[in-house]
Amino acid sequence: MAINEDKLSVLMKDFGFPKSTVFNRVIAKDVLLKQNKLSPRDKEMVTRNIKQINWVLLIRTDNTNIHASVSETEVYREIDFIDIVLNDSRNVNKIAESIMSGIPKPLILQLSWYDDKGSWWFTWAVADYKRNKGAENLMHPVNVHLSMPVSVEHKSLFLEKLVFHKQNTLDLGYLYKSILNNIEAYNFELNTGNAIDASKEVSSINNEIKSTELKIARLKKLAKEEKQLNKRMQLIKEVRVLNEKMKKLKN
Repeated sequence: MAINEDKLSVLMKDFGFPKSTVFNRVIAKDVLLKQNKLSPRDKEMVTRNIKQINWVLLIRTDNTNIHASVSETEVYREIDFIDIVLNDSRNVNKIAESIMSGIPKPLILQLSWYDDKGSWWFTWAVADYKRNKGAENLMHPVNVHLSMPVSVEHKSLFLEKLVFHKQNTLDLGYLYKSILNNIEAYNFELNTGNAIDASKEVSSINNEIKSTELKIARLKKLAKEEKQLNKRMQLIKEVRVLNEKMKKLKN
């Protein structure tokens, strides 16, 4: 059995994907993983953590009237929405990267699981893509982007950003990048409490926030361990400078 009616209803009624895009087929795990260049350990981990893989939506010109987008570096003739049912939330990033590396065309992955209390959670994964050399229709992921986990009971902000009719549908390339940018905008708002225009370089801002947070944590640890007063004060000064930078990034 492919994706159940409740999940399909969320995609159709809540996110507003066109009904004409429904494909809803089960993909055999073994067939898919044979295409991935995983180590035996990683392949075992991915196989153990995945319950089922469903190819839910197939978004193309002929079922949406959204034009394809083809250039020397990118090719968006279709976008596939794939649902990955997991046993739990472990190794979500690794699983997303593994699935994307094995399917050479633009994907939206929905990785979902139930927590200990029976609540359903999910995250969406998309990627920056580049066209394969010498290939007419194939691309490979360069950088994978995941949304912060979403609880079905608290999905209103995610819906606000990702509902289909709010995406840029000039062509399939614009559509895909609009979804990616809105996922990053969602992550930014959850992290900072501030809204941001999804047309901005939100991904680079989010990456800079993460990098700055790590630097602050490292400097605080060094300052706490430093015995010499002058060096400790210098480290504290650097933390203050980075804290000011964080305020600007988040605003």
